[in-house]
Amino acid sequence: IVGLSREEITEEHKTIFSNSLWFLLTYDETDNTWRNQLKQKITYLIQSKKLLQESVTYDFDVAIINALRKPEHYWIKKVLSNNWKEVPIAGDKCTTYYTTTLQSNSGKSIRVVTCFANQMASTASAVLTTKVIYNFRPRYLFMTGIAAAVDENNINYGDVLIATEVWDGASGKYKDTDSSENLFMPDYRQKSLDSAFLSIVDKLKDDLCILRNISDEYAPTSKPTSSLAIHTGPMASVPAVIASKAELQKIQEHARKLIGIEMEAYGMFYAADNAISPRPQIVASIKSVSDFATKLKNDSYQDYASYTSAALLKHIITKELSF
Repeated sequence: IVGLSREEITEEHKTIFSNSLWFLLTYDETDNTWRNQLKQKITYLIQSKKLLQESVTYDFDVAIINALRKPEHYWIKKVLSNNWKEVPIAGDKCTTYYTTTLQSNSGKSIRVVTCFANQMASTASAVLTTKVIYNFRPRYLFMTGIAAAVDENNINYGDVLIATEVWDGASGKYKDTDSSENLFMPDYRQKSLDSAFLSIVDKLKDDLCILRNISDEYAPTSKPTSSLAIHTGPMASVPAVIASKAELQKIQEHARKLIGIEMEAYGMFYAADNAISPRPQIVASIKSVSDFATKLKNDSYQDYASYTSAALLKHIITKELSF
């Protein structure tokens, strides 16, 4: 508070202002001293506010984003906590944010924020990621939900796919050929998973007890008979839902060890990599298999797949990560 008076300021008023560390200035039409002092104070306050907004310290421990309200975001909220609080962000009427607190094995309180996009694909997830990082400054950033697997022989419904590399599957150039078909020349610029986080995942692959417990705790009946497993490898983000074996094979031609495709992870990785400081220390896509990207797409296991990805992430947050 800055007080401005035309009259001589009394000692009583000086005491009131000084006790509260407020400023008192005397207005004078013939002297600009008060004007310069007021301008310097306003400039200082503006710069201080900007420095606070650009703070390089983390705020929330974990942020989780989803592409769909149902089933992906529904299962994150259901699995992680029954005590979510809606947090309004001034000026943002497009996204609803929810926060909760989890407890780690060591008793550490873990602050978590989650939200979902208004539509699928990488553009929407990139915008959402940017807003989450700006508003909540999370140390760790995750995306859960559903994906399509490419290997029907070794990967089953509900299995968790964790991308070691992810790229935009539609990035490249189409070129005319002598045949009637166009040649697609890919321009893959991949984003890679943090190696320390990959070590955590590789250890969990062999922990059959944890995976069995996750599967057994799923209450609904629509569940595959296969044992739950974790798979790591390259994944592609594509701008449209694929229900064609031929289109899937075109992507596989450029990534021999491809384990799956989805629509949003590249946007999250790209936005996080180009965000303001502090950028998340770890960014990871943890999605489970709901189909195999063929014309025989099966939506029966979308809930189970959303559940397994959420449940594995909860285990990782509360038992594996450092805070």
